[in-house]
Amino acid sequence: MSTRILRHLHLWSCVALCSLPCAAAPAQDALAQLQLEARLFQSTSGTFSADVLAPGGPELWNVVTGPDSSTAMLVVVAVKLAPGAVLRAQTPVRLIAREQATRGGHRRILLDRSLPLGALARGGTTHLAFWLQGTGCRPLDLQVTMRAADAAAPLSAAATVPFACGE
Repeated sequence: MSTRILRHLHLWSCVALCSLPCAAAPAQDALAQLQLEARLFQSTSGTFSADVLAPGGPELWNVVTGPDSSTAMLVVVAVKLAPGAVLRAQTPVRLIAREQATRGGHRRILLDRSLPLGALARGGTTHLAFWLQGTGCRPLDLQVTMRAADAAAPLSAAATVPFACGE
């Protein structure tokens, strides 16, 4: 078989093997790793906070008020390909952001959007930006998925932004 065909067969076998969430360290033969970052847009200064998902990130109590008030957030999805891996530039990356339900309430969807992966060098990394409006008082569940063409299962990662408000 040609080298190109062997590479494609190896690529699709890696996609099939990576059916677990990929937010942590990738599996040995994983096609890619997905990572989430979330930064509050601070409306009084026009700046972004540190990553609220990182250990030691900003406090998320009553962020809609105060000197660094925020009601919007930038979610960045990093797609890191395994060494030698390739993906089509049009591979969709989908982010769904849902507020957690209150007692007797429903889960409001703040965003359900897909963006194409874009140009990405073999084994490289790219970042996709998703803008969320109306954030700040209810915990927010983030779910990102990416499905390569003809893949058996999508790659995925999830995180919760633990917003809360009160007196």
